[in-house]
Amino acid sequence: MIKYLFLTVAFLFFTNVAFGCSLYVRPASDFDTAQYIFVGEIVEVLDNVDYDSQGIKDKAIGFKVKVSENIYSPKQATYFEVFPLRLTPSCGLMSDKKKLRELFSVGSQVRVVAKEATVFKNQSVENSTIRLETSIYNRGSFSRNDLSENLRASAKTFYDYNNFVQKQRTTAAEDALVESNYYLPEFELRKDLLRLKDSKSEIERTKILERLVFYPHVYNFGFPKVVRIYLKNQDKITALEKRWEQRVQEIYSKQR
Repeated sequence: MIKYLFLTVAFLFFTNVAFGCSLYVRPASDFDTAQYIFVGEIVEVLDNVDYDSQGIKDKAIGFKVKVSENIYSPKQATYFEVFPLRLTPSCGLMSDKKKLRELFSVGSQVRVVAKEATVFKNQSVENSTIRLETSIYNRGSFSRNDLSENLRASAKTFYDYNNFVQKQRTTAAEDALVESNYYLPEFELRKDLLRLKDSKSEIERTKILERLVFYPHVYNFGFPKVVRIYLKNQDKITALEKRWEQRVQEIYSKQR
């Protein structure tokens, strides 16, 4: 039953996001060592950068970001070039230039979950800055970290997922705040998956998983698999899986 709910909710969500592009992205079930996860400040807007997705060539907007707090990076650097990308109706990737200009500017503090770029092939030899992209394919996110004290993340903070409240957009001016709120649990999830990976104590891992059982975007997270990876106590595994299944069923019933 739980597997069916995951697949159904995930399919409905991602089909809707893609505006007709049918897409299933497997829920996160462990820490991804290819992801770059950090908090930083935009120091430059990168205009008209060439990219090629599914044979379609266009221009993208990106941001040069100075790292202020690094959570995890496969390659260390002070600056990264980050390109937020979204899906096209044909499941390709595109840069929403107008929206990105509205939401982000020099001086903005941002949270980043990204992987090394795949659609930007023609970087000049003079530019050695690592290029990253965020998209549904790499479970990335690029969001503001300076709009509200309640929506501010740092390397050492512990997030209470049970306090998450979905915000509804009523005007275009609220887009940055709504997205910052939505992507905060996504960012915090990566931090907690890293904590699970690095932890040597089952007691500590249990505490992390007891918080994660309230992770709000249930279609994004394979919680039962994570529990079985990191816990050995079968009674605790069973209890946490039961709590998670109840939450998924409650969320699914509300969406019907």
